[in-house]
Amino acid sequence: MSAAGQHNARRTLIVGICVTMGMIAAAALVPVIGVVALPLPGMVCRLKLGPRQGGLVPAVAFVLMAAIAGGGVLDRVVVLGLLLLGYLLGEGIARGFSIEKTVGLATGSLAVLGTVALYLTALWSDTAVAAMVRSSVAEHLAVYAAALTKLGAAEETRQAFLAAAPRIETMVVRMLPGAVLSGILTVAWLALLMARPVFRRAGIARPAFGALIHWRCPEGLVWGVITGGALLLLPAAGAKAIGLNLLMVLLQIYFFQGIAIVSFYFETRNVPPMVRWVLYALIPLQIYVLLLVIGLGFFDMWLNVRKLTADGGGGS
Repeated sequence: MSAAGQHNARRTLIVGICVTMGMIAAAALVPVIGVVALPLPGMVCRLKLGPRQGGLVPAVAFVLMAAIAGGGVLDRVVVLGLLLLGYLLGEGIARGFSIEKTVGLATGSLAVLGTVALYLTALWSDTAVAAMVRSSVAEHLAVYAAALTKLGAAEETRQAFLAAAPRIETMVVRMLPGAVLSGILTVAWLALLMARPVFRRAGIARPAFGALIHWRCPEGLVWGVITGGALLLLPAAGAKAIGLNLLMVLLQIYFFQGIAIVSFYFETRNVPPMVRWVLYALIPLQIYVLLLVIGLGFFDMWLNVRKLTADGGGGS
């Protein structure tokens, strides 16, 4: 590498570390946006600097922020996981993987690493994994109960929550694997959407994913939904838990396909951008609309909505 190239690489490395530290700090102030934005620096630096130097950016930024700001163990784990997710997504893009393989491998790798870390933590603290997870959930429920008191909730409401807490704890623990995987999938998908304008500004070639408004999930996933539904009908609690977690992950994927269909409709009908974002924001807030979008994605295998829309005429 020439002297100029080395200088640019060092400059990109330093800027990447500073930007990543700034995003970690911003995520503490605006968690919703910060969670989605945190994978971006690792993604960009992996593609700009290569696997070794690109990996230094999230690693150094995380160590510096942990030393300066501190924070709880759970907060650090979440931040580290999001930074690593960005690097893994960048690795998939660099290797020319499809969007399914890129997101799938990044999500799967992070889930495996998180599970290993969980078991190592349990081994280090001489605590069973299930007991450790239950303890963490119970602590968060206790914090919520205390918040009800501070917010001036009625005593009847607080007592009802405390009475239901053991059942809520059991339900949350059983749903946790599917919830975590669905969360990682959502962050990965949104990070890839947010990365497009960032890639343009950074001079990075657009990933060869094609237009996401035409994306369809593999048809074989329908058997996973059928299996998950069948497991929910069995009397065994373990089978129900497996079925519920399986459905949570698969329905999240079908939600992505439903959103692709909605986006296709918006684009072919020339819906103004401001109206689009307002409607997008309403989807997670209205449970019936959310279920409609998931159903749209699931039944698209038979309905082929986008082909019907295209045959019926494009934008207005």
